[in-house]
Amino acid sequence: MKPKPPSFLIAPATMQALITRITEATSLAELQAIVADIPQKTGVQNIVYHYLGQQPDGASETPRGLTTYADEWVTHYIAKDYVHYDPVIRRAETSLVPFDWGELSIDGDDQKKLFKEATDFNLGATGLSMPVRGLGGAKALFTITSEYAKAFSGPIRIDYLREYQVLGVYVHEAYMRLTGLMKAEHQHLSQAELASLKLAADGLPGPAIAQRLKLPESVVRLYIRLARHKLFVADTSAAIEKARALGLI
Repeated sequence: MKPKPPSFLIAPATMQALITRITEATSLAELQAIVADIPQKTGVQNIVYHYLGQQPDGASETPRGLTTYADEWVTHYIAKDYVHYDPVIRRAETSLVPFDWGELSIDGDDQKKLFKEATDFNLGATGLSMPVRGLGGAKALFTITSEYAKAFSGPIRIDYLREYQVLGVYVHEAYMRLTGLMKAEHQHLSQAELASLKLAADGLPGPAIAQRLKLPESVVRLYIRLARHKLFVADTSAAIEKARALGLI
């Protein structure tokens, strides 16, 4: 009988500590160190953040991601130009829906070779990838992997998505801020969170906010949930009231 996968749910105190460190990071090196610490805190095998947007002129030397993968694999992946064949990246570029690697169609010799070599490098038996999209359309991909093939299957997947999507959004915003791709307007609430909360304060329902910001409704719900989390309140009405009191909206 195969061993049952352990739980990778994040303790509330651990989540708050990680979020604080991510939002206070002052360099990409510091952010990479925080990402490297996540597997030790949560039990997942690897973490990968991959920026999918365009970089400005002169930023070619800026890393396009953060990962706990071995340096040997990263070097090999870049040398083989696998980014153009990687089905995980291809899926993320065309969809905002999270997906398990078991759902992917592996087509062609290049993709089969990539996954075989990934197995040889012990990247994980499976992964749960979560596309991230910020205000303005900047896209990225946040992935967790596990040595257990069915680690992210079943009802528990919803709980993993709820927790790790939050981390993914925070890492994405920190990356955008530290690379100069986005200027943070407020130390605590991101532009996307402020925009979503302000429209909610104006009385717009979720679908209307999503249409106004040109974002999926699920992403808007995530941003409002993040705003509540950062403001330490339990519901959206309280978040709006506190944001107004602080002069944020």
